[in-house]
Amino acid sequence: MKRLNLTYLLILGITIIAMGCSNFATGTDQTDGGGDLPGDPDAGDPTVPDAGTPGDPDAGDPVCIDADCGCGQECIGHECVQTACCSDDDCPSEESCVEGTCVTVPPVCEDACCADTDCAEGTCVDGACVTEPPVCEHACCGDEDCPPEETCDAGSCVTPPPVCEAACCSDTDCPEGDNCLDGACVTPPPQCEFECCADEDCPEGRTCDGGACVCDGEPGGGDPCGTGKSQLCHYPPGNTSNPQDICVGDAAVPAHQAHGDTLGSCP
Repeated sequence: MKRLNLTYLLILGITIIAMGCSNFATGTDQTDGGGDLPGDPDAGDPTVPDAGTPGDPDAGDPVCIDADCGCGQECIGHECVQTACCSDDDCPSEESCVEGTCVTVPPVCEDACCADTDCAEGTCVDGACVTEPPVCEHACCGDEDCPPEETCDAGSCVTPPPVCEAACCSDTDCPEGDNCLDGACVTPPPQCEFECCADEDCPEGRTCDGGACVCDGEPGGGDPCGTGKSQLCHYPPGNTSNPQDICVGDAAVPAHQAHGDTLGSCP
């Protein structure tokens, strides 16, 4: 009899559990015998919005998560909202998409440099990298360091001489050996190595003959050279094959003889 009672209670408990699961699955309200309660969204109460059913367009805001949204979108208030850019197409024409943000891109530099940061050294000047010149340790290092009317000479600003408008203004403007005469370079005559080289080198009344100033002798005298003069046969240096008769002062005779001249007329 005791075993029969236990079996009955076990069957009753299983039956009660099964009935409870059935009512939960069908939505039957156990408190009112299956009827709708006031305020229940499914009861048609106008004060409570209809919860709807899954997939029903009248169910209210759709439910989403960030994973359900596209690139650059976030789930905000049950909707996918664009909060960032994914490509340049999402930005205005003058901007580009950089790490999800539309930013203004600086123009492309078409020169060697557009800023000092583009240069390995020096600074960017007019599209080119230039290196600053060394500091000048003198009064000047170039004409640009001096006033307009001066030039830089050996580290000092000086006033240059006036510009020579002729062929020459001094002998230094002429080739070596030439002299500047009246603004023109001229070659001087060769230097005379004798007592005379032309008649104009002799005193008045005498002429240049063979490098010596000679005269025709005093009137009425038998001496061809006159008083105080001696006649020599002069052998010009470098041209001894062309001896010439000359008259020289008596005091000059020894010097001429030392050069090879002889007394008297040439043979």
